[in-house]
Amino acid sequence: MTQITRIEMDTAAMQRAAQAMQKLPHEMARANKSAITEALLLLEREIKDDMPVGATNTLKGSITHALRGTPVDLSGKVFTPINYAMSVELGTKPHFPPIDPLTDWVKAKFDIQGAEARSVAFLIARKIAKKGTKGAHTFTNTLSAQSSQVLRILESAVDRVYGS
Repeated sequence: MTQITRIEMDTAAMQRAAQAMQKLPHEMARANKSAITEALLLLEREIKDDMPVGATNTLKGSITHALRGTPVDLSGKVFTPINYAMSVELGTKPHFPPIDPLTDWVKAKFDIQGAEARSVAFLIARKIAKKGTKGAHTFTNTLSAQSSQVLRILESAVDRVYGS
């Protein structure tokens, strides 16, 4: 006995599926950019919230983020261009720091002026020369604390495009 198999195909549905598949890379690129930006803004906000307050808030105010790359190879970073940021983040070995910035910090932090501010700054500089400084580890701690949230944000981009 011969069996005949009949296959019917709706080519219109296949064409719609093919068109949708062509759109997926563009939709995924948009979703990735949105998710990466959201994650960077989260990290930037949390780092700023946890950053030690200096005399002028310059370091805290300088923290920003940037995206770079192509739509299929996109990355981002949260950073600061301030030159002393690494010293605040990681701490320093013993060294004798410049007195003028310390004097400004003493004036702002303790409301001390003139020669007294310079004397206090000199005492602090001597202690730094003996012991160094401890790092705040703000970037490191924030990334560690927020890594699961960042992962959820990035995974949500895939879910939005491909469904969960």
